[in-house]
Amino acid sequence: MRYFTLKTTLGITFLLSTLTSLHAQENCSGFCFPEGGAAMGGGTFEQFVPTRTVVDVPGEIPAGIKNLYVELNAEVDVDIQLFDTDADIPLVGWNIGALIDNGNVASVDYKGVTIEYSGYNGIVCGDHGHEYIKITGTTRNKLQMKFYGYKEGQATVTYSYEGNQSGNRAAGNGSFKQQIAHKSLVEVPGDIPAGMKNLYISLTSKVDVDIQLYDADTNEPLVGWKIGALIDSSRVKNKLYNGITIEYSGFNGNGINKGNEYIKISGVTRNSMRMKLYGYQEGFATVDYSWEAN
Repeated sequence: MRYFTLKTTLGITFLLSTLTSLHAQENCSGFCFPEGGAAMGGGTFEQFVPTRTVVDVPGEIPAGIKNLYVELNAEVDVDIQLFDTDADIPLVGWNIGALIDNGNVASVDYKGVTIEYSGYNGIVCGDHGHEYIKITGTTRNKLQMKFYGYKEGQATVTYSYEGNQSGNRAAGNGSFKQQIAHKSLVEVPGDIPAGMKNLYISLTSKVDVDIQLYDADTNEPLVGWKIGALIDSSRVKNKLYNGITIEYSGFNGNGINKGNEYIKISGVTRNSMRMKLYGYQEGFATVDYSWEAN
């Protein structure tokens, strides 16, 4: 289980940057997207799902929402469904004629975005009720999410997004824990968006866990051991990349514990980035991160 700011399970999430956004989050249920947009946002809510029933999730997903990530957690078997409400087209769902109807991870390009679904077998195969939808790009039409309950139960939904307005970004920070399996590569949910200034990410683990960092737009490896990365070093090293300086502690960590590493980004990011963790040993890692206002 992962824990971090806003009590969500998305990993790196960048907090709401305007009072309008915060006010909207506090006064609605389901998906809450501030009128007129916001630089970024996110939230969490609960939804009861009866047995063998389709439930509309409150709050449509409007056009203009960038890089939306939604994660469903339920102790019982609950499936995600997603619809284009403008065209009445099923996009995700089992046995409803959807574009994605898969037990495992699958994706499809649709109206300028890429929709990725964990599959109805769950994020970890067999863990039914733990699913996600990731929309890469900016939505051009309204979307509606629904749940189908194969068993009755309570579902917790967490989500994060980048908005349709750039705005000024306030300083912020967060922290979460991530379980890492032995010799397993784990993608940290929640991309680092463009426009982040002087980002610092610290990894702390009692076991040997390495940071990997990628350009999410091009999938180019920026930091990591033996993955053809821009920085592949056992000690502190920095490189210029697309207007920023990336500094990495090195995979030997702080010299005391190989699971204690950091990445420091000086400047303002011009593209989205994605972080992954590789476990040379099984255990938990704590990730702390902060950024400055711009």
